[in-house]
Amino acid sequence: RWEDMLFKLNELKKYRRTVGSVAGSCLAAAGPLLASVEDAARLIVLDIVE
Repeated sequence: RWEDMLFKLNELKKYRRTVGSVAGSCLAAAGPLLASVEDAARLIVLDIVE
């Protein structure tokens, strides 16, 4: 019973870490475009990040 609970908690931690990593990578890649002077480029990036 305890082993099952610990396994589930570990899986949730891995999932959160993976999602956080992907989100961080997306924001890091989009950063320069978000700072772009062109309105069209910013709107495209915001649509992709959303």
